[in-house]
Amino acid sequence: MAVAAAESEAIGMGYDRVGTEHLLLGVLSDETSGAARMLCAAGATLSAARHRVREAVPSAPARELSPPLPSTPRGDRAIGRAVRLSHQHRATAVTSEHLLWGVLDVEGTAGQVLRRLGVDVDRLRTALEIREPTWTAVPDEPAPVLVAPLSCPSCGADLNDSLVYHAGKASGEHGPRRVIAFSCSACAHVLGVTSA
Repeated sequence: MAVAAAESEAIGMGYDRVGTEHLLLGVLSDETSGAARMLCAAGATLSAARHRVREAVPSAPARELSPPLPSTPRGDRAIGRAVRLSHQHRATAVTSEHLLWGVLDVEGTAGQVLRRLGVDVDRLRTALEIREPTWTAVPDEPAPVLVAPLSCPSCGADLNDSLVYHAGKASGEHGPRRVIAFSCSACAHVLGVTSA
């Protein structure tokens, strides 16, 4: 949901790509999520972050934009890291906390925005690491273990560098819906699809 909200934020602000700054806005858009509450406690609000994003990245001239938007390379890496963190910790889903962690690890425009808001990014990252067991634990499962880096099953490329996502629409017996497909950028092998 945060990724879809990020795309909406980017379009609403006139941007033609989804960057880490838009992913940050997407995380903040759901005020009930754990990640949004952590950001608010650290001093970041959605309206203040929007203002700082507009200051940091000037929007392109007005034109018609519609989903799906491409991501910036750092936006792709942040989402890829969020997915890997979720898998690495054997979580049942990729949460807003995973996405925030991925955004903080990439050090893109979102980090600049947070610093301009007075947020201590290192402290926030540490808080996510401390909180991690409460939002990634799978009930009745042993503690997560670190695993080797993920590689593409088709071409063997390291997914730390080549995992990308594409947002789009799919139709089925229940009508159209928004989906996100994850794939390897080296060989275009689709690794999975999830509802947006």
